[in-house]
Amino acid sequence: MTLPEPTITQLMVARHLFYIAKQNIEASQALRLFAGINLLHDAVEAALWAAATYKNVGRDRSEILQLYDDVSKSLIPQSLSFRPTVVQLNRVRVNSKHYGICPDRKETVRLLTSMTEFLRETARTVFDVNFWTVSLLDLLPESEQKQVLANAQQSFDQGDHLQTLIECRKVIYLAFESWYAIDKFRDPSKAGGGLGAFTKAPSYCRNLQWIREHVADPFDYIVLDHDGLDQELLTQGVNPATFWNICRGTPAVFRYDGSKEWLVKRELNKEASGDTEEHAAYILEQTIDIALRHEDYWRQVRSPGRGYFSVRLKRNGVNVYTKADRGSALSAVTREGLCEIGVTESTVGLNDEGPYWKVVHADTDPLGGLYFGYVHNEDVDWSKPKTPKE
Repeated sequence: MTLPEPTITQLMVARHLFYIAKQNIEASQALRLFAGINLLHDAVEAALWAAATYKNVGRDRSEILQLYDDVSKSLIPQSLSFRPTVVQLNRVRVNSKHYGICPDRKETVRLLTSMTEFLRETARTVFDVNFWTVSLLDLLPESEQKQVLANAQQSFDQGDHLQTLIECRKVIYLAFESWYAIDKFRDPSKAGGGLGAFTKAPSYCRNLQWIREHVADPFDYIVLDHDGLDQELLTQGVNPATFWNICRGTPAVFRYDGSKEWLVKRELNKEASGDTEEHAAYILEQTIDIALRHEDYWRQVRSPGRGYFSVRLKRNGVNVYTKADRGSALSAVTREGLCEIGVTESTVGLNDEGPYWKVVHADTDPLGGLYFGYVHNEDVDWSKPKTPKE
């Protein structure tokens, strides 16, 4: 079961506060013990508020012990543990914050150890999630983008900030930059269908001559239409300034059409200036947000809804025409293995016999892409278009 986004956010806030508390408690300065114990209290309280909200218990302005008891009662026959330790944590926090009494270091370290286990156990008992890994990534469906983001999160947790930047840029590439690739046009025989035909790169660069004159390394195969991309970002609810911040702050990546091997550009200025926790955290947070907005947009676009149907293709490599006319230019050629394609309507031919089926199809396979145009009835089993429920 997927948790609501506000609940995931609350748990992430609790985890963030815990990590800051841990850093302060483990520091040598006495003053940082004050900050550490108060932040640890805030982390536990944030986790309990997440649980109380999720279980629909608790009251506004409830104290931490009242929250604890309300959540624990909602779990019957189970219950929360570590109540005496939470009481102790609250007492030490009050003494430090209200009366200026410095927390005892050994006691504070013991509290940190106990609350580490409390947070882990509470997340598992209440939400059935791992407190240390739960994130907004859980809202994404299983896909390559989600796996790459998970790699980015893991790299960040391990302190590998440069690899975090690289993995985040891969997400941007998969969602946006790959649509502007022109490497397929190196081979004119492959440029007529599939993803190559649907490149959003400017038309002037979709030819072998331009590639020979202007492509100096593999990363030059990405030719962006900045105005078109900005409009696409706005349509999906993505702030263009944030998107370009990510691009400027991460090394460029690329992979050839049909390949799974990633190429990464060694951009020394980015490696020197961007290899910090603060920068990596910003890039990771914003990339996750963009991935969520991108997925939400396409989920709406791809939702079957009323009037959405699919027909079976009789073979691989079916021509998709730009018009309802076999004499018109090709919009695409369906990829090998694509068995069904989404259609919205049937029409008579423009200049020849039909009928034709109007295609609007977003292929889930990265080798396919988007299909728009018309297929002839002879290439499909159109006797009974399938609805999404069939």
